[in-house]
Amino acid sequence: MSLLIALLLLATVGGSASATGAHQTIHTFTGTPAGAQPMSALLEAADGLLYGMTMGGGNDDGGSVYRFDPTTNIVTTLYSFDRDLANPMGHGPKGDLMQARDGYFYGTTAYGGDWDNCPYYGHRGSIFRMDMAGNTTLVHRFSGGLDGELAFAGLVEGPNGTLFGTTRYGGEFGRGTVFRLRRSGNFSILHSFNGEEGQEPLAAMTRGSDGALYGTTNRHISTGYGRGSVFRITVGGTFTNLHTFRFEDGTNPKLRLVQHPQSSLFYGTTEDATPTGFGAIFTIDSAGTFKRIHMFNMYGTTGINPVAGLIVGRDGNLYGTTTGGGLPVGDWNRGVIFKPTPTNQVIVLRTLHEGTDGYLPQTALTQTSNGLLFGTALGGASNLGVIFKHDLNAVASLEQVSIYPAWIIGGAGDDGIATGTIIFDGMAASGGAKVILSSSRPTIVNVPASIRVSAGRASANFQVSSHAVQTTTTVTITARYGGGIRRFQLVVHPAT
Repeated sequence: MSLLIALLLLATVGGSASATGAHQTIHTFTGTPAGAQPMSALLEAADGLLYGMTMGGGNDDGGSVYRFDPTTNIVTTLYSFDRDLANPMGHGPKGDLMQARDGYFYGTTAYGGDWDNCPYYGHRGSIFRMDMAGNTTLVHRFSGGLDGELAFAGLVEGPNGTLFGTTRYGGEFGRGTVFRLRRSGNFSILHSFNGEEGQEPLAAMTRGSDGALYGTTNRHISTGYGRGSVFRITVGGTFTNLHTFRFEDGTNPKLRLVQHPQSSLFYGTTEDATPTGFGAIFTIDSAGTFKRIHMFNMYGTTGINPVAGLIVGRDGNLYGTTTGGGLPVGDWNRGVIFKPTPTNQVIVLRTLHEGTDGYLPQTALTQTSNGLLFGTALGGASNLGVIFKHDLNAVASLEQVSIYPAWIIGGAGDDGIATGTIIFDGMAASGGAKVILSSSRPTIVNVPASIRVSAGRASANFQVSSHAVQTTTTVTITARYGGGIRRFQLVVHPAT
């Protein structure tokens, strides 16, 4: 599709919030023309608007670049990628969009690029440049050989406007590359991964305070299939392998590292970890000193399997997402927004419950200049993806009361006890939040008269106890807070 046609087909699509409160779904993707399956993080640009990309959908089903106005919830499609084999621009953008100091947006596509009419899911891809009106220019096509192929990750800007990035495959050993693109258009390979030092980088690199670039690989030959590494490379190409992941560290990082300005430590996540197998958070310094600081538990209450990187918020806290798990226990939860604490615990700020919420968030959060968190997820009402907003300073409301297990045996010791959970849609304010509890049959099921959600927390647990019954009885547990009422029906069975 020509650039002229693409511009003529610019489209605007309105979005509406699914709910009020701390967390809202503010846009649902519909495929055409706004795109589908958002796989790149949102970017707050110099004009104060948000920009992002979808991997599919658009006018030609090859993905899109879009602009999102957070004041109106309107999405404007700026450019649609064409998955036609003859299109040199490529298609399927997956890495994050970035805005360079020259004011242009730069991004990558993972597939296509018209080298020998490569198939739709063929490796290769491209680097493109786009102005704020959507005018898009091809900067580089990957050949699938020494210059790399399958550019999954976004770019990072170095000195003098030079851009740096990675490809998953290609290079001298076919295991991925680090490349440099000068403002003049000159493209060169800085490093080809050989497998022993890691392979298959899937995330953009981060420029550290020392001027060097830091990144991760998803796999590593010498430690078996999987695991990966953390590396450092100077803008001149001097490469250092800082850490090779072991089972106990966490495995398979797919993330962009973030450097905390106070400690200068880099923070990251891994998708998997042992012995739980559900992911970890780690720190590493510029010398390679590594520490795993949190492991996501097998019950999934704080989330499981993070695939996106963390961000440092304006308050100095870290924020991230997972692709599964959450609260309440036992529900079909599909990911969380979380905040690690100074003691390396994790607070769940919001659990995604599929439906209009979306699920499996694949990208890092973005905090805008007004302090709001924005993110994307798959699924949603159209099952094509959503944009959501989370207000850290909103007055939290009572979202849910849940009890696990949902049935007990009356008065039967441990089998007659359950755990109740109060869930807010955001963090409780200073001083905490007192939630009033009651049981419809207090002679059968007992709950405390109230439970306090601590300040800065979004949930609290309470114990549910029971007495013997002669017949199966359903008891309603009611929670009240701030005018909101939520109920849960607990089934109590007789012992015999």
